[in-house]
Amino acid sequence: MPKTIAVKKKKKKKSKSRPTDVKGPANGVFELDGYQLDQKVWCILSTGKAGYGRIIFFHPLNKEGPAITVWDEVSTAYRVGLMADIFEKSKGASKSKLISTKAKK
Repeated sequence: MPKTIAVKKKKKKKSKSRPTDVKGPANGVFELDGYQLDQKVWCILSTGKAGYGRIIFFHPLNKEGPAITVWDEVSTAYRVGLMADIFEKSKGASKSKLISTKAKK
């Protein structure tokens, strides 16, 4: 009888995709302190740097105070910041300046 050789099956790779649209937060908060989901804001992030992006999620019961999750367009990542640290203008730094400094690194 001929011998059979065992061959391992190849596993399929899982695709790593990011959610692009927010359909609604799990906690049901769509607006907090006058800010709404998908609104673009400038804020000081938990990293200590300024960031610009749209609000993805509200955290009203955070220990340090109400917070937001932002999709930061400068670092292209999700970041968290306090709502008290949101500011209206870019404090002398424009979005293009922040992106250009990131590109130089």
